[in-house]
Amino acid sequence: MFAMVALLFIGAAVPAMATVVYDTALVSPGVYYGTGNSNSNFTVSTNGTVELGLGVINRFIGPVDPGAGSNTYMVSTGTNGGGLALWDYVLSINTRAGGGTQTVSTDGDVYSLTVKDNTTSVSITGNPLLIGDNAENGSSTTHLLALSSVWGAQNAENPGFPGVGLFPNFNPYAADSYTVTLNMVDPTNSANNVSVSENINAQTPEPGSLAMMGGGLLGIGFVLRRRFGQSQRKQ
Repeated sequence: MFAMVALLFIGAAVPAMATVVYDTALVSPGVYYGTGNSNSNFTVSTNGTVELGLGVINRFIGPVDPGAGSNTYMVSTGTNGGGLALWDYVLSINTRAGGGTQTVSTDGDVYSLTVKDNTTSVSITGNPLLIGDNAENGSSTTHLLALSSVWGAQNAENPGFPGVGLFPNFNPYAADSYTVTLNMVDPTNSANNVSVSENINAQTPEPGSLAMMGGGLLGIGFVLRRRFGQSQRKQ
């Protein structure tokens, strides 16, 4: 009898583990941080009803596919103006994944977003709920005044944004490696903690790739010009 009681006690003490899924979609309500954004290619960690998601997008194009079973996203260096990189990292917080009534402030949960430059080891952490232009679920008043009712938040952040880009000397043209981590700590119950991380590798296109791209564009131009000339002769 004593052995059985001890076994049951040990089993009950084992904390719940978060489930991490790669290259997947967010659960309902999916993506809502902007119109036209695809609900795909996220790295997602879920514990209970709390879902944390991270992804990467090519700005004005769409999600970056890390490949099955991977949380490493390959992006190109460069900028489209204003010092902004060609890519953003996307964050998502959902405290009602699968139901419930939990909000981001339930039990005093603490959220953190850390972006680390793996080359320089510079790491800066902030509260993702304080990003002023977050898209939120559950907020009916001005941002930050109703966090007690907020149960979801999303945003796409560029490392070149002042204030939220985190790196004041960020160079969008430099090849680099970053680790982004989104974390939630429940101070009342360590079993409810959940965390998700992604790796971002920014690489300059190889000269061979640039040459192939240039050749392809020249070929397309030649075909279009030839077709245009043929249509002119038929008229």
